[in-house]
Amino acid sequence: MSLLAILELTKVMTSSYPKTNVTGILCLHRIEDNRLTYPPPTKLLKKLCGDNAIKHVALVTTHWGKTKVATYETREKELKEKAWASFSKQGAKTERFDNTTGKAWEIVEGLLYTP
Repeated sequence: MSLLAILELTKVMTSSYPKTNVTGILCLHRIEDNRLTYPPPTKLLKKLCGDNAIKHVALVTTHWGKTKVATYETREKELKEKAWASFSKQGAKTERFDNTTGKAWEIVEGLLYTP
């Protein structure tokens, strides 16, 4: 989903449901991409999730395969230490989606049960 689409969704959500907050946001990044297309939009996340927005965000890497694992682990480390570092320090979760139903539920439940 593009940033423009997210902004449009925000307008619709906040006007249709003014007293409702989104429980969480998943920011997905394909681990096979060697650069971040854009960082997670902090102001937008705060508007959607409320004052404690960042702890309701999961920064998730996807498309983990059985090949290039060492390369992907290096990219994941770089994301955590550089691009996502400020979000993690504020309470965002970082996750690795392994394309299983169990992991999908684990990530979602981690957001649902965050106070």
